[in-house]
Amino acid sequence: DYGVALTERLGVPGESFEIDGKPAFVLLPQEPKRQTPQPWIMYAPALPAYPDEHEAWMHRQFVDAGVAVVGIDAGEAYGSPKGRAACSALYDELVKNRGFAPKPCLLGRSRGGLWVTNWAAENTDKVAGIAGIYPVFDLRTYPGLEKAAPAYELSIAELQAQLSEQNPIARIDPLVKARTPVFIIHGD
Repeated sequence: DYGVALTERLGVPGESFEIDGKPAFVLLPQEPKRQTPQPWIMYAPALPAYPDEHEAWMHRQFVDAGVAVVGIDAGEAYGSPKGRAACSALYDELVKNRGFAPKPCLLGRSRGGLWVTNWAAENTDKVAGIAGIYPVFDLRTYPGLEKAAPAYELSIAELQAQLSEQNPIARIDPLVKARTPVFIIHGD
């Protein structure tokens, strides 16, 4: 069970559910700290191994402060249209059906920066801000076009030709125009 494994790994209570056949998780604050609407963080990448024990302290701080942490496993999507669609489905489920706030903060760890930036660029009205832990913003630097192209359902040449429409670093203008706050941590 996705939520049980996550809870054991992080030591933070969580639950799992599915959206369009994809596993998703939510780490919820204890009942006295919950709010309506519920503030939340959309975390990426949500994969079988992530978030991991290195982030347990951080996620406990969020939950203890009354902020839910949520993610959906879209596979190694690298910010692709399919990955962005999964994030949109997660957003819709939480906001429309579960009473979550309409503007989450997005948190991308490493390659999760690709997910959150591409989703945010298309949804500036739904984003309170973006945070990153050594986030990746350029498909060319990681994972490289050879690895990213299959996730985008494109050939390497096609992805290269579409970088201005697909590469997160090339898509930041809407975020700048929306004055989306960004906080990035890099370093040792």
